[in-house]
Amino acid sequence: MDRVRKELGTEYLDILLIHGVRTLTWPEDRKQLRDALSEAKSRKIIRATGVSNHGLLPLRACVGNGWLDVNLVRINHNGTRMDSLDSNSNENGNVGEVTSLLKKVHAQGTGVLGMKLFGEGRFTRAEDREASLKFVMKLGTVDAVTIGYQSTAEIDEAIERVNRNLNA
Repeated sequence: MDRVRKELGTEYLDILLIHGVRTLTWPEDRKQLRDALSEAKSRKIIRATGVSNHGLLPLRACVGNGWLDVNLVRINHNGTRMDSLDSNSNENGNVGEVTSLLKKVHAQGTGVLGMKLFGEGRFTRAEDREASLKFVMKLGTVDAVTIGYQSTAEIDEAIERVNRNLNA
């Protein structure tokens, strides 16, 4: 953390995530790391702690987890590249369970960041990208999103779609 802060020329990091948690037992498995991040947070080296989930099991472990400030979660309208019981599977995720869990995580005061909104680049049709953004923006449980791009045209399209769906 000190090296990164020095390289960035900052006194603190806004958010530091444990990336890619994949088990139901991640809170216990990563206790030493969570403790170190909590210590850094108490010293104001970082402002918020969290995880990025890769699977339904780790997402289930986020419900009731008071350590989390931020939860990065895969979410879209049809489950493409979303969370399932097998975190390494290519099967569609369980949209119903993910949205139910997001309601609980969000209600406990954890900030929810949505990822894989465009199915990890698999939504090649504009209609699918529109449907996903509309779905996610209407959930009321996703505070911010991250979308990957390969061109400036894709960025422009996403900005237009996000603005349209936020104002709908």
